[in-house]
Amino acid sequence: MSALPPSIDTALADARALQSSGRLRDAEAAFRTVLAFQPDHAEALWSVGVLARQRGDLGAATEALTRAADSAPREPAVWLELAAVYAAATQYAAARKAVGRALKVKPDWVDALALLAEIEIRAGDGQAALPPAQRVLRMRPDVAAAHMLYGSACAVGGRLADAEAAFRRALELAPEDVWATAQLANALRDQGRFSEAEPLYRAALERAPQVAELRVELGDAYVKAGRLDEAEQAYREAVWQRRDLEAGWTNLFELVKRRGDVVRIVEVARDAVEALPRSAEARVMQSAALIAQGDVASAATMLEEARAAGIDSARLRASLGSALRV
Repeated sequence: MSALPPSIDTALADARALQSSGRLRDAEAAFRTVLAFQPDHAEALWSVGVLARQRGDLGAATEALTRAADSAPREPAVWLELAAVYAAATQYAAARKAVGRALKVKPDWVDALALLAEIEIRAGDGQAALPPAQRVLRMRPDVAAAHMLYGSACAVGGRLADAEAAFRRALELAPEDVWATAQLANALRDQGRFSEAEPLYRAALERAPQVAELRVELGDAYVKAGRLDEAEQAYREAVWQRRDLEAGWTNLFELVKRRGDVVRIVEVARDAVEALPRSAEARVMQSAALIAQGDVASAATMLEEARAAGIDSARLRASLGSALRV
């Protein structure tokens, strides 16, 4: 590529400096200044995509990174970032394809192999997650994160004893790792060994009381143990601590729905929508609450309005289909 005009060189240098200093909105504006001069500038497009993902705008991230990939189809970092965006949007087929493009250029890139394993784990396919996770583990046998990745693949695939062993090894390598502790607790929980799991959840929360996700994991364990009051309390503490924690709201809602208390179903759905106004999952909760009150027509109307406002997901579409069939 030929040298950029001085004005673009300056704008690019300014944008990099702003990004490095943490002034992310200003950095994105500066990268967009570069794009005003050169719309297909791969680095600027990639940076805009990264920054958009960091602020949660997956649509803008996808648009910028797709253009970056068109401009630099042999740049694996672009494909890897695009794969991460697709994975965050639960578009797993597109994520697999994008990370595959990165691995085609760099077949032994640990970051890409790890992301591929994570994509399959999120998609619930432990069998597909195992080969890339095993490759990462062979390359990084002394890294706790590699054992955690392999353990997660085993857990999703139902190989709970192998998952337990992997998480124990991760803890040997990183004794203070909160997530290794929580994942080991999950593996014990899923084997029905709640008496061994509970102290590990408590230990993780003592080390990191600010991590609301740990309270969700503890709530899930209480549900499996049949201790529903304690599960509900754990979920409520999680969403009180972090109002935007979608997993906490989802699990709390599923629990109160399971318990059949319509008043609490309505209350949790209302609070979830208030906390997560752009969440498709919160709209699914709201529709279920309306159906629990017998108002199927309003549930369908609300879901159609959410889709029209750009709030959409596979679960939302499935809920809308169910409401329309009632």
